[in-house]
Amino acid sequence: MLIAVDGPSGPRGHVELGIAALALRCRAAVVPVLPIASPRLRVATSWDRLQIPLPFARLRVHFGAPLAALPGEGSPELRDRIAGALSELELAHDPEEARRAKARAAAGSADPEGERG
Repeated sequence: MLIAVDGPSGPRGHVELGIAALALRCRAAVVPVLPIASPRLRVATSWDRLQIPLPFARLRVHFGAPLAALPGEGSPELRDRIAGALSELELAHDPEEARRAKARAAAGSADPEGERG
């Protein structure tokens, strides 16, 4: 099962507590996943920078190490580790998007609409 961890209303990249609570309750590990389509259209005006694969795009999927709860770890701590792992994956495999997302979050503004990448 694949679950988007930033919730339906954002902000982009903010991991909600639900994924960590679910993992703790089920005693399951969380595997960070980063899919990247190329070429893709980025909808910069959407809260999550929606990415739409263009025709004939190839999809690369990157996986991080499974994250199991540590002894005594609660949902907030596990959530923070999940967020860090997802950020590391994006920085390693999609650094331009990671840079844009960080700059947008810092500035609080959107990139030009319909950006291709």
